[in-house]
Amino acid sequence: MFTPFSKITRGAAAAIVSRMANETLRKEFSLQIPQYPTSISLSENSISIKTGGSHTLKVTTSPANAVDKTVTWTSSNNNVATVNQSGVVTAGAKIGKATITARLNNGKTVTCTVNVRKATISDYVGPTKQEMSDGFRTMPVVEANSVGGIKVKWHAPYLGTQNVNYYTVYMTLCDKFGKPVRDSITGKSKVACRVVGPVKPGGVFTLYNIVGYSPICEVVKINKIKLEFADGTTLQGNYTYIIKGGNPANDGI
Repeated sequence: MFTPFSKITRGAAAAIVSRMANETLRKEFSLQIPQYPTSISLSENSISIKTGGSHTLKVTTSPANAVDKTVTWTSSNNNVATVNQSGVVTAGAKIGKATITARLNNGKTVTCTVNVRKATISDYVGPTKQEMSDGFRTMPVVEANSVGGIKVKWHAPYLGTQNVNYYTVYMTLCDKFGKPVRDSITGKSKVACRVVGPVKPGGVFTLYNIVGYSPICEVVKINKIKLEFADGTTLQGNYTYIIKGGNPANDGI
């Protein structure tokens, strides 16, 4: 560092004189002008996230050897989406749009538009996957037990980020042609099965329950699912899936 207005010390004066007299003591160096960022960009220019969800934006500056790469993050509407100083965008409970801005100390900026949409069941319950063995469905499947009860075996992955304390699967009992049939005891074709959790993030929603009694029920249709979260909130929505019996002849439904 150059300090042209500071007083020289005895040691510094001695070093100057010594290096003038003895070339081997001289030091060589070159001045380098620091490079400041000339551009800034984000990993996405626009994103869509569900209420309560989050997404991390990554920032890139150039040139790579630039100094002072400090980035300040701001949101145009904190009710819709907030952003921390690591670029993590978190959606609030309000649906709408917000502009996330990343600003360098030299004034250069870049923005990302965030569209916050209402969360749906498909954000939390993944698609049902059919498992087969020797030409027969093993999961999900409808089975009839020895006393006429209709047992449903079904599972689907949980995609959320908080524990689910309970979940309810709403279903319709049907014959092999997909037509609703009445339960022999209740006289109703619709049934709701509430399951005790918890289901943790990365877990699986599972049914292995007797859901009704009907000698001609070979198909059960899932209509909707309700989730009850650990924080007391709930979410309900349509989730359509047909669970068939283990006979491949039912594939025509």
